Amino acid sequence: MYKILIIGAGQLGARHLQGVLKSKQYLNITVVDPSNKSLENARKCEKEVVVGNENSNVSYLNTIPSLDIFYVVIIATTANVRAIVTRELLEKNKVRHIIFEKVLFQKVEEYKNVGNLLKQHETQGWVNCPRRVFPTYQKIKELLCGEEFLDMEVVGHGWGLACNGVHFIDLYAYLTSVTDFDLSTEGLVKGLVDSKREGFYEATGKLQGETRKGRFELICEEAETGNYSISLKTPHYEVQINEFEGYYSYLHNGQLVREKHSNLYQSQLSGLNVDELILSDSSSLTSFEESCSIHLPFIKSMQEHFESSLGKELTACPIT
Repeated sequence: MYKILIIGAGQLGARHLQGVLKSKQYLNITVVDPSNKSLENARKCEKEVVVGNENSNVSYLNTIPSLDIFYVVIIATTANVRAIVTRELLEKNKVRHIIFEKVLFQKVEEYKNVGNLLKQHETQGWVNCPRRVFPTYQKIKELLCGEEFLDMEVVGHGWGLACNGVHFIDLYAYLTSVTDFDLSTEGLVKGLVDSKREGFYEATGKLQGETRKGRFELICEEAETGNYSISLKTPHYEVQINEFEGYYSYLHNGQLVREKHSNLYQSQLSGLNVDELILSDSSSLTSFEESCSIHLPFIKSMQEHFESSLGKELTACPIT
């Protein structure tokens, strides 16, 4: 039996719970959230899934437990409290693996502080940028293996550049094995867009990145609904991915190949992530160290953009 802890029972945390329940491993799952309303919603979500192991069980708490040993902890809180929650968790308990939601943290110093905590407590950290485990992107990575450079463009509207931009930078890092890049926010529209989550902000316009293996552009216009397409270009391939219409295609030597793409949702993924950690003591998700290298330039650039828009200095980057 393996003990699993999920901290944060909001919409995303509830989906993590559904996914973990599909694991075939015998799990003792604890869900923590200070909001009884969120816990009640998680209970409803629990009843919607077919459990992978009939012996697995779930309990619900308002506070982080103490003096316990957890094999996997999923921290699905908002970014503004994630570092505080991590410290409390590790000071009270022994943890083998933590899966963090993104964006990781809002303050630059928290990346180093939490990294030191993980080392101190001998805990392995992973960050939930799940496209790395999508079969489509695994096939594309294999297809493009050996290409000298890669340019990527993500174009759309209403997809949340501030909240979700790090997902696509992580995808570029996964496809190229490059985590060093320079960002330009000159193409971002000055001004703030209220996020769907109160107290957080979004951005629109163009975010550009330059690397030793090419460049990427993330373009997002303001809209109520979200849509985007992803384009990849190398010396020998042109790849188009449309996650909304469920296909990807690529041009190679004048031949157009079209393949099916399936989005994997969190309720499909979390159980697989937990199983992989239990069976291999490792994960296909982004390691904490690599993700920090990806997050930090992004967080710094976005904070500078928000400061310019507001005309004042900020102590944290208000995205989650």
